[in-house]
Amino acid sequence: MSTPTSRTEEERAAWWATLAPDALEDEIRVNLRAERRLVPIALVAGALTVVILVLRAFLA
Repeated sequence: MSTPTSRTEEERAAWWATLAPDALEDEIRVNLRAERRLVPIALVAGALTVVILVLRAFLA
């Protein structure tokens, strides 16, 4: 079984084309939920990076 990263672009497009409309909506909903979970994590990581860089600049 091939992983999504080992598939060619055409294979991925063919796989998406075979999804039923309900399955496609579910897939979009799941992806959206995952992205919403990642946004706060990315914001915290960005804020911590800025704080560390500022502290390093002032303490160096």
